[in-house]
Amino acid sequence: PWSCVKSSSFDPRKMAGRWYLTGYSGGISRAFQSCQVVERSVGYHHAINERVTGRFGPFPFSFNRRYEAQNARGVYRRFADYPLLGIVKVTTVVLDVVRDWWNGYQAVIEYACLVALGGFRFQEVRVLTRDREISPSTLDLVDSILRQSGLEVRVTPLDHMRCPRTDRGPGWE
Repeated sequence: PWSCVKSSSFDPRKMAGRWYLTGYSGGISRAFQSCQVVERSVGYHHAINERVTGRFGPFPFSFNRRYEAQNARGVYRRFADYPLLGIVKVTTVVLDVVRDWWNGYQAVIEYACLVALGGFRFQEVRVLTRDREISPSTLDLVDSILRQSGLEVRVTPLDHMRCPRTDRGPGWE
């Protein structure tokens, strides 16, 4: 899956704005995290800056992440300053995007992998959507894209409907 994004017309600028983490497979301590909202901006050389907010159990958290574009389209080096862990660097690939009616992006499928000292292998698939819930049809499409990419993983859907009002973003009055 390291070659490039499947979408031949991938445009990183369309990744700007508010996203909700609505599906995942793998990841460190994801079972205890919820309500992740990602605010993205796209800068010079298609670098993506993120502000991530969410909950770890009952406790709110936030951190910044930066994606630096690499030589292949859709391949990034992700830098995150995680609470308690410090700075972590992971190669991340945008596997594909799901377009909306206006040719923007409704969903983004990302794959990250890191092999650490001692052979520990970290793999993560993240599905970010513009909506707080992932639709069954989008989830089926994501699973199909993952299989076509050679990844035998199943994405777990995440529901933002139980998130505290402040974690849901604007429009929840």
